[in-house]
Amino acid sequence: MFPVFSTDVVQGFGGLINGGRPGSIHSLWTASGIQYPGYVRQDQSIFRITSSFSADIKNHALMIGFEYDQRNYSQYIVNDALVYGT
Repeated sequence: MFPVFSTDVVQGFGGLINGGRPGSIHSLWTASGIQYPGYVRQDQSIFRITSSFSADIKNHALMIGFEYDQRNYSQYIVNDALVYGT
């Protein structure tokens, strides 16, 4: 092991620094971990109501049910490939 004094040494030995992208494999496939510039914005809302009823009055088999569910999902994703300019 030897001390690393600059990022050029890391890149010279095939290492990746912040924003670096791995090279292609035999110019045929992209390497895993490759990032493409872009962004994603997603909003999703779910509203659900369910109900259930059952009755047998003689010998007392009675069931009553109710369910309410409301969910909101939001996300915003920005890929940093544009930030580092690679």
